[in-house]
Amino acid sequence: MKISKLTDKNYKNNFKAFVWHAIFLALMKPFLDTDTIIPAMIIKAGGNEMLIGLATAILVGVSTLFQFFFGSFLSNKKQKKIHLLTAIFTRSTSILGLGLILLWFNILDGKTALILIFFFISIFSVAGAYGGVSYTDLIGKSIKPERRKAMFSIKNFAGAVAFFGAAIVVKYILKLYEFPNNYAILYITAFFLLSIAALGYIILKEKIVIPAPKKKFIEFTKAIPIELKKNPNLKYFLLLINTLGLSITAFPFLISYTKEVVGLSNNTVGNFLIMKVAGMVIFSLIVYYIREKVNYKQLLVVSVFLGTIIPVLAIFFVKNTFMYSILFFLAGSLFSILSIAKEGIILEISNVKNRSEYAGIVGVGSLLTAVLPLFSGFLIATFGYTGVFIGISIVVFSSLYFTLKLKCKPIKTTS
Repeated sequence: MKISKLTDKNYKNNFKAFVWHAIFLALMKPFLDTDTIIPAMIIKAGGNEMLIGLATAILVGVSTLFQFFFGSFLSNKKQKKIHLLTAIFTRSTSILGLGLILLWFNILDGKTALILIFFFISIFSVAGAYGGVSYTDLIGKSIKPERRKAMFSIKNFAGAVAFFGAAIVVKYILKLYEFPNNYAILYITAFFLLSIAALGYIILKEKIVIPAPKKKFIEFTKAIPIELKKNPNLKYFLLLINTLGLSITAFPFLISYTKEVVGLSNNTVGNFLIMKVAGMVIFSLIVYYIREKVNYKQLLVVSVFLGTIIPVLAIFFVKNTFMYSILFFLAGSLFSILSIAKEGIILEISNVKNRSEYAGIVGVGSLLTAVLPLFSGFLIATFGYTGVFIGISIVVFSSLYFTLKLKCKPIKTTS
């Protein structure tokens, strides 16, 4: 396989490009946070638990499922940067659409506004899947293996600090303006920040890799069981993200739960966001400093523990605003640790020829996290928040078995 070479300067500039993108992406994320801002916006726009579940399914599940399609489409593309940039600018345009809908919310019919909101959320999610496949492939080709964990840690930490600063601004905007103007301002600002984030990839130099022969979509589908049999790590990783991934889909319902029990104000939403970001900042810093002493499996074990206890603690502390906000701190910690571990593992279990293909397989394999939010309203109505949260905790805890089955590289080769 013939691969063009990158110079040390290219690698350094690529490192900076990913960090640049991470910082501005982090500045954008509080304005569009999927666990606090979007659920709160849907509630204030007239939505309920069913619509929060639909939004979660779209943002988490649909995005991962579409990775399968885009994994097939992009698997034989020599260059991925143009596809990543296209995806990012599509996402930024959809965010602008959300902002404009909320700007004109008072002159629109309520149902029409909600339909348009979900239309733009869907575009945002699908474009994220499109960009996610290219992003994974580009990291594998553009960052030296021995620098990946450092890059993940640095961009998570720098991004978390930026996230924290932006979260303070978001909280101020939520308090300063009333709905829908406050959310319109958030989304329009997010549009500009994500557009700036994309500029980091302009300087990125991409290896030109001769890809594996293109597979038709049916062939790509048939290859899944073959790859699962050939690579046990891939099988355990799929089972892991389907079980541990439920912890992520549960967090938006912490917002609807607190609204049902004690009510929900703009100040409360802002406080929850600040706590979530604080957890991200602190644990990103911790992971950065201990990166040479831990491997990705150990990080996943911590994720399993956090994902198991958060839903259970929510049941006990929902009436205690301070203690309930601590759960969002733990949620931020979980996001930080899990994102580093997942990015690193997919790179470890794949290679330069099959990385796009594996990203697609991981997407289509995330069926449980895609489907469960769609039935969340029914499950909550049937079993209540207590039953659903306990059930999620049990499933997340079961992911420990698949985590321990994973075989990670020795610490010295991944630090």
